[in-house]
Amino acid sequence: MFWKSFLKIRKLKKIGQKLQFFFTYWFAANTFNENKENCPFCQESVINLQSVHRSQKIIAFYALTPTEKGNLLIVPERHVTRFELLNNEEIIEIRNLIQDSAKAFKQLWNIEDYLIIQKNGFGAGQSEAHIHFHIIPCRQHPMKILYRAFHRREEIDTIEMTKRVKELRHYFKNKKKVFNDNTISKLEIS
Repeated sequence: MFWKSFLKIRKLKKIGQKLQFFFTYWFAANTFNENKENCPFCQESVINLQSVHRSQKIIAFYALTPTEKGNLLIVPERHVTRFELLNNEEIIEIRNLIQDSAKAFKQLWNIEDYLIIQKNGFGAGQSEAHIHFHIIPCRQHPMKILYRAFHRREEIDTIEMTKRVKELRHYFKNKKKVFNDNTISKLEIS
């Protein structure tokens, strides 16, 4: 008797998981739009609320639906949909910002491990038609993080967003100042 109930519950869970996957895929398919006007990464209101660092070519956002605390999205300023469309300058700046993000995770939360996830195209699970790199600090086993990264997550509230953005903006602002001071002193010495 127990086993029959157990197997029924297990079967219902599997059906629920399949339905969740179907509706997640359907939602993504119906919202994937390559039009720049509808792109959240190109909207100034989103940039003002969520950006933690901005240069001439690259923006780092705090994720609206973070997989983990500290989940950043790194995107080119230019509206680009796929990795192969990035130019060399954008790739170099993205790499540098990923390295700076790793340093921020270490300094702010004492976390050295992180995941980089980049889904290239709708068929690969890309949710927005603007290339973006997820930089996710790992506080736990990466398989748990990957599971959450590929499933629907909840949006964080405005208070939490403001707190995380402020913390990271402060880090990147001070990091930039230190870098500029060091550059100036090196130039004066030469």
